[in-house]
Amino acid sequence: MFHARAPHEAYDQNHSQLGSAFRFRSSTPASGNLSRKPLQGGQGQSVEAFDPGSNTTTGTLSDGGWLNGTTVVVFNSGAFPTPIPTEVTFTSTFTLTTNHGQLSGSRIYLFDLVTGQGTTMVRIDPTTSTGVFAGATGVLFFGLIKSTTVAVGPYYEVVSGQICFADGSEPPEG
Repeated sequence: MFHARAPHEAYDQNHSQLGSAFRFRSSTPASGNLSRKPLQGGQGQSVEAFDPGSNTTTGTLSDGGWLNGTTVVVFNSGAFPTPIPTEVTFTSTFTLTTNHGQLSGSRIYLFDLVTGQGTTMVRIDPTTSTGVFAGATGVLFFGLIKSTTVAVGPYYEVVSGQICFADGSEPPEG
């Protein structure tokens, strides 16, 4: 259960409860060899805010080591009802810009309009990602643990997932 705390305390609490869920996998298809590189601290943190005028959110991903960067989300669907009256689902594009390239994909949301909590999944697009992420596949998960205001945020999230790098590409050191 989430208790009202400062954002960094919520992250610390969730980090200790979730453990090291974030792993990166680099694969070489010809050999089938796999190597793993964990995200610094086991998971990242994201803070995003909604701009109703442009129908976008922008934010930062931190504590993610070489995945630290800025996020841009462009919403591309309306909200669809779910069996739970206060929850909706919708979609967007997602771009994370890092010092090592852009990680791009499609994002699907499950969001509670009353609590401001929810979850999202980003399916990485290997054709639109650049730099070290070009050709990468995988998924990122964002657990929305707190919204300062439900309508525009900021939204505080913990981030986990798995990235499979293209043949010959490895995650940066550090």
